[in-house]
Amino acid sequence: MTYSKPSHICEHTRKRAHQLGIDLVFLPVGSPHLNPIEQVWKVLKRNASPIVVASESAFRTLARRLFNTLTDRLGFAKSWIGQFLSPYLQKLS
Repeated sequence: MTYSKPSHICEHTRKRAHQLGIDLVFLPVGSPHLNPIEQVWKVLKRNASPIVVASESAFRTLARRLFNTLTDRLGFAKSWIGQFLSPYLQKLS
């Protein structure tokens, strides 16, 4: 899943992704609502912003914990998975 940036659409990137078994899904520019990771960042920033931390290390620990908590729940991406990945998931079944 990528935005249409030059680094994402260059031939080398496409070939390497294919070699690794990665299917690139190109999203329209300006469509963060279609990218599930954008929803994770949105919630992470909202949850972390009111918290005061004592150090960079404490901030990294907080960000890592929040990120892991959010991404452990598949609900944030359920509709995206259903819409875009269901053909791939059916092949795996």
